[in-house]
Amino acid sequence: MTNTRDQRNQRDLKIATLLRAGATYAQVKESLKTSDRAISRVRRAHRIPLPPSRARRTPAQRKKLEEQTVAMLRAGASQRAIYAKLKVAPNTLTRLRKEHRIPVHRERHKAPATGRADAAQ
Repeated sequence: MTNTRDQRNQRDLKIATLLRAGATYAQVKESLKTSDRAISRVRRAHRIPLPPSRARRTPAQRKKLEEQTVAMLRAGASQRAIYAKLKVAPNTLTRLRKEHRIPVHRERHKAPATGRADAAQ
């Protein structure tokens, strides 16, 4: 199936309209039966910014976030707690832990009694 130039331009305008209205890639794909690549191409061509939730962090934002993460790691916070608060990926946490030589804080749990010692006597 080939698209004529007019059909493609019409589809591109529909994609741009949906993106400007706040539709996600998944919603655009479903409603227009198009690809991620086409949506991305249209978004760039029409200079439509990513939604705030998908936009990348600026270097200043990343630096501040890394400082907060390192402070939480040094305080002994778990990866889950850090992710819940700061939304920092586990790979980033591991990298920061290694860069700053922060040991892994693990809680030691006492092994439950199995009763095997009593059975041997």
